[in-house]
Amino acid sequence: MQQRQNTHQSVGRSLEILMVFVPNNQELGTTDVSKKIGLHRSTLSRLLHALTHHGFLQQNPNNKKYSTILKYSAKGFCMLQVSFAQITRLPVHVAAGAKAILAFLPPEQAKRIIPKKLIRFTKNTITDVKVLLRELEEIRETGFAFDRGGARY
Repeated sequence: MQQRQNTHQSVGRSLEILMVFVPNNQELGTTDVSKKIGLHRSTLSRLLHALTHHGFLQQNPNNKKYSTILKYSAKGFCMLQVSFAQITRLPVHVAAGAKAILAFLPPEQAKRIIPKKLIRFTKNTITDVKVLLRELEEIRETGFAFDRGGARY
């Protein structure tokens, strides 16, 4: 019974940690998160490590701060769109929504998310990272992102 209670407490605390990053997904350090949810830094550090290890968070190697991983943010957003009959995962370089999110992330964070090799799905798929980065600049300037038929549905 004690083990079950500890598991539930850890899951609850982990969800609290993830919710600290919603909706802006700003980078936060251990002290920042600790202040927001009131967990002791040693407990929090173990949970942050576990969430990072399992792919829910990423740690910026330069400043040691944490943020959520884009694929989970995007997946959560898709779950809210009840009009979708089926959730389809698309790589960040082909989906307009994903490109819009990337465009407004801090540039270094966006560059860490963009795969080194962009897979071609159709003749319109962007396969050059430099071209994608230019498109992200355009999205930031105009405030609009378009799906130009870069993926087959």
